[in-house]
Amino acid sequence: MIKKICLSIIFILACVLSLSACDTKTNQNNNSNNNNNGNNNPTTEQVCNRSFGDWVVFKQATCKEDGILTRLCSLCLEVENTTITKTENHTEVIDSEIPATCENTGLTQGKHCSVCSLVIEKQVVVPKISHTFDNNEDETCNKCDYIRDLTCNHTNTIKLPAVSEKCLETGLTEGKKCADCETILIQQTIIPAKGHTNGQWIIDKNATESESGSKHQVCSVCNETIKTETIPANYNTDYTKYDEPESSDFARWDGSKVVKGTNTTTEEIKWIQSAINYLIANHNLNTPYLVVDGSFGPKCKTTTLAFQKAYGLTADGSFGPICVQKMKEILGIASDFTQKNILQVNAKSSDNYISGDWYSYKPNDNSKTIRDAGCGIVALVSAIYNLGGSINESQIGNSIKEVINWAYSKNYWKNEVINRNLFNKSDDNFGTKYNFTISSEIKGTSTDEKLINHIKNGGTAVAHVYGHFITIVDYKEENGVGKFLVFDPAPGGGTNWNSLNRKTSDGKAITTANGNWFTLDELKNDGGTKGRFINNEGKEISYGYENIEIDAYWLVSKA
Repeated sequence: MIKKICLSIIFILACVLSLSACDTKTNQNNNSNNNNNGNNNPTTEQVCNRSFGDWVVFKQATCKEDGILTRLCSLCLEVENTTITKTENHTEVIDSEIPATCENTGLTQGKHCSVCSLVIEKQVVVPKISHTFDNNEDETCNKCDYIRDLTCNHTNTIKLPAVSEKCLETGLTEGKKCADCETILIQQTIIPAKGHTNGQWIIDKNATESESGSKHQVCSVCNETIKTETIPANYNTDYTKYDEPESSDFARWDGSKVVKGTNTTTEEIKWIQSAINYLIANHNLNTPYLVVDGSFGPKCKTTTLAFQKAYGLTADGSFGPICVQKMKEILGIASDFTQKNILQVNAKSSDNYISGDWYSYKPNDNSKTIRDAGCGIVALVSAIYNLGGSINESQIGNSIKEVINWAYSKNYWKNEVINRNLFNKSDDNFGTKYNFTISSEIKGTSTDEKLINHIKNGGTAVAHVYGHFITIVDYKEENGVGKFLVFDPAPGGGTNWNSLNRKTSDGKAITTANGNWFTLDELKNDGGTKGRFINNEGKEISYGYENIEIDAYWLVSKA
C-alpha cells in the first residue's frame, strides 16, 4: 500500500513537472521567436537522454484483468507504463462438501476462482442416504426421526436412474427404493467426473508484428473452453498475407548460415514462419513461436524439425517441397483431401492405389493372406497413419506385417475373424512406438457427438459396420450437413460392396483410393436400411442386413 501511495505521488509530480516543462518549452519558443525577430541567436532546446529506473509493479495482473508495470526517468521524472498480460492461474477457493443425510441431499466438494468466479469444479447434488437401523426390530432410524413400517415387504419398488458422469460433473450408479415406505434398497454411488479432454486450439485474434493475439482451447468431449492464451506480438499467424512457396527451392539452417534456393524469396520464408505459428496457435504444434522476419535461422530449423516429426515427415530441418505440400494440406489450401489411401488392399489399378508385398503376406507361414481377412488390422494402421503418428508411407508395409503377426499370435485375427480386443490391446504393444492411443469399444452410431468432436479435433477412428471395419479420418460441414471422410480397407476379395450406389471401378470397395465423403445420416445405424449390393451382372441385390451403417467405434488419438 505504501509503495502504491509513493508511486501515485511520483506520478502526480511527474505530471506537474511535465506541464511545467511544457510551459518552459513554450516560453523558450516564444523567446526564440522574439530573438529571431530581433536577429539574435535562438536558444537551444534541451532534450532528456532518459535514465529509467527498474520496472515496478503498479497493478498486479489477475486472471480477470491485465496489470501495469511502471518506471520513472530520474532526469525528467517522465513516467512510462507497460502492460502485464493477465495470468491464466486462477485463485482457487474450495466450496465445502455437504454430506448427504437420510432427510436431505448433499453436495460434493467444488472449486471456483475467487477473482473471476469461474467454476473450476462444479458441486453436484448427492442423493439422500438410506436409513439405518440397529436391528431388524427397530422402527426408528438411528440417524434421523424416520419411523419405518416393519410390515412393508418392499414389493412395490422404484428404479433410481443412473446419471452419466460428465467432464466436470459426477454421475450416479443406478439405485432402487421402496415406493411404499421409501426405504433405499440399492444405494446410488457417485461416479467421479471425467475431467476435460484437451481438444483443438481456436484462434480468436491473429497476432501481428505490433499487436498481440489470443486463442482458446476447447474440450474435445463437451466443447467448453478450458484454456486461453495470448499470442505475443511479432509472432504473426496470418500466413495468407505472404507469398506461398511454389518452386522446388528450400530453406534450411546449416549451423552457420541460411541455405536457400536461388528463387526462394523473403515473402515465402515469411509464409513458412507464419504458417508454423498458425499450427502452434491452432493445432497444438509443440514448439516456440517464430518472429516473422523472412530470415530462416536456427529457430526456424528447430520449429521445422518439430513440424516434420509431428506430421510423419523426414526430420532434416529443411523446409522443402514435401513440407510445403503437407503444410498446405493441413491448412486446407488443397481443394480436397490429397493424401492417398495407401491401405485399400484389393484394388487392381496401381494408378489409384499403392500396393506392396504385404498385400499377399502370410502371417507366421499361415495359408491365409491379408487379402482373405484382416480389415480391422488394415483399418487400425490406416487410422494411425492418417493421424500423423510415427508411421510414414515407406513404413506402412512393415507396420502392417508387424501388427498382422502380433494379432495372429494373440488370436486377435484368425480364420477370417477379427477379435475386437485387437484394438485396445494394440495400444499396449504399439502405442508408444507409433505414437497413438486408442479407446475401448464404444457402442454408438455416426451421429454421436463424442465421435464427431473427436474427428473435428484432429483424431481418427476405426468404425465397425456389418462384418467389416472402416477408417474415419476427417470431418467437414457443407450447407449445414456434417460429413465424414471414410477409407475402406476392403480386404474381403470377393464381396461386391456398394454404398448407396457409390461403387469403385472394380466394384469391391466402399470408397475410392482417396476416400469418400459420406453424410452422417448415410452412416447412421437406424436398424431399418437394407444393404444394397451390385452383382457381377450389374444388378442390384438387397440383403437383410445393414450396409455401411456404423454400430460401434474406437477413437484413435495422438499419444
